[in-house]
Amino acid sequence: MKVSILAKFLCGAVLPILVLGGVIYYIAETTFRSSVLEQAENTMRNTATCTLAAYETNSGEYYISKNGDVWKGGYNISLSDNLIDGIAGDDGTVVTFFYGADRIMTSAKDSEGRRLLDAPAGDKIVSEVLKGGKEYFSSSVYIDGTVYYGYYIPVYQDSGSSPVGMVFA
Repeated sequence: MKVSILAKFLCGAVLPILVLGGVIYYIAETTFRSSVLEQAENTMRNTATCTLAAYETNSGEYYISKNGDVWKGGYNISLSDNLIDGIAGDDGTVVTFFYGADRIMTSAKDSEGRRLLDAPAGDKIVSEVLKGGKEYFSSSVYIDGTVYYGYYIPVYQDSGSSPVGMVFA
């Protein structure tokens, strides 16, 4: 069977170029995706850290009052909606303060504008952040049916060694 010059040309020149192009595309996409994910993680870490720093400007311990509100010294975290909303802004960022695994204050709202305070943190997050005392990043945090990237940092008492809560962005 005779192979035409065109077939030889296609196999010898075009096919390697297509394969090389596919390899370059795969490497570029993987690198780009990794870079975007790293940037998202850093941005959320910074937002969570700033949120915690805002709460930490209040002296005193974290505690629950008789009516169930969570306080940091003389500052009522349960009523810190202006602070949380200001940090979250209008770009879709969600910021949440947890006392233990319970959402005490969040910028996340349902379709009717009510804050989503009923859902506790998941078991993996509790294990890593509250029990393990580690910061934790997840690429699949579900809030009211929407998937977010999320970064959690532990919250400590001034005098304690284990976390009493966490901040999420």
